[in-house]
Amino acid sequence: MTTKEWALYYAAQGFAVLPLKPPRMPGQKKPGKEPMTAHGVLDATTNAEMINQWWDSCPDANIGIATGSRSGGLVVIDLDIDEDRGINGYEILKDWQREHGNLPDTLQSITGRGGYHIFFRDSEKHSNRAGLYDGIDIRGENGYIVAPPSLHESGRRYEWEQGPDEYQIAQADDKVKEFLSGPPSESKAVGFQM
Repeated sequence: MTTKEWALYYAAQGFAVLPLKPPRMPGQKKPGKEPMTAHGVLDATTNAEMINQWWDSCPDANIGIATGSRSGGLVVIDLDIDEDRGINGYEILKDWQREHGNLPDTLQSITGRGGYHIFFRDSEKHSNRAGLYDGIDIRGENGYIVAPPSLHESGRRYEWEQGPDEYQIAQADDKVKEFLSGPPSESKAVGFQM
């Protein structure tokens, strides 16, 4: 399928999408991740006519999926892996799950750098949070993620590991919400003392 066909497919599943500049466009701060529209994620839509116009004008555009209420309460756990910097969000999540229990099976994609996006739905609004844990960000209200089969600046494509053809998006249960709340702060862990 072409990126336009994928964008239309995502929109039909209730994901609001937006076109992102392809990584080969000059002058980008975040190649392959910058919105092409005037208002960025605020322009994300499920309107097929608009999506057709965007991808007809730039067939190589990457696909952004809006998170939060624009896409029915979508919240995404973004696990970064950067061996050069010693960051492995996937291992941090595995360690957390060994201690607290497993998160439910759900949609999961592999990013262009080899990290992961793990998709959940929640009626609660979640803020975007960078560095919730080491190498782990949260994409929530007014955020977005890059979706398969978008092209990363490395030349790798984003791809589904557990895709929409085989998995439903899991509802955020108590374990997910516990994870999304982040690690206990030092004052909570030690106890407040006067």
